[in-house]
Amino acid sequence: MIAAEGILTARGGVSSHAALVARQMGKVCICGAAALEINYESKTVSVSGQTFREGDFLSIDGTAGTVYAGELKTAPSEIIAGLIDGDSEAMATEKFKSFKQLMDWCSKVTKLQVRTNADSPEQVRNALAFGATGIGLTRTEHMFFEGDRIDAMREMILAESLPAREAALAKLLPYQREDFHGIFKELKGFPATIRFLDPPLHEFLPHTKEQQMDLARKINVPVEKIIARVHELHEFNPMLGFRGCRLRHPLPGNHPHAVPRRV
Repeated sequence: MIAAEGILTARGGVSSHAALVARQMGKVCICGAAALEINYESKTVSVSGQTFREGDFLSIDGTAGTVYAGELKTAPSEIIAGLIDGDSEAMATEKFKSFKQLMDWCSKVTKLQVRTNADSPEQVRNALAFGATGIGLTRTEHMFFEGDRIDAMREMILAESLPAREAALAKLLPYQREDFHGIFKELKGFPATIRFLDPPLHEFLPHTKEQQMDLARKINVPVEKIIARVHELHEFNPMLGFRGCRLRHPLPGNHPHAVPRRV
């Protein structure tokens, strides 16, 4: 989802996990286009007698829930440009003015406040611009998916002793301090709920042989060890899995238990 330009699913709905995460990322999303037939083996999508292959273009309108064949010309959202970027031209459009008036009316009568899922200062800033009154959940493991950060996370997962794991965690600490400083600054006094480091361990490890060999060279670990750890952490059920702080015995060789994941 991080790499995607937009999200389109055949199942689910506006409150499904894909929709919530896409909303947090600011990506266009349509969940539950039931007419789609998605074939993972052939990497095709079929609908209304047409078949689209990997690399073909589809265009999606997340507001109307419409999917178009081919690549349509698009333009930035006036509302996002006005709220997030402070674009004066966007703020002068009728669409932005109508949105602003509607939200002003809502704020005068609402009894329900909304908190956001946010894992970075930028996400907090954007959510507050849209009217959020705090963070409902900060998933600290989401701070380590990008750049060099993920390598330290992988070192932690592959560690076979407590000192090795603590050394890897020490590399993560400065990143977290920097991010939380930015998050609290952007919150401007609003409350936040923070979940302790609780990574779905399998999601942080590379799954192709090329990626595994590249990681082995980076952190000076035998590739066979990485392959074995990936196999050990394989999930049989997406609603069960190996989570960081929920494990009794998180170190390799101690047979960690599969425990319920939040649904």
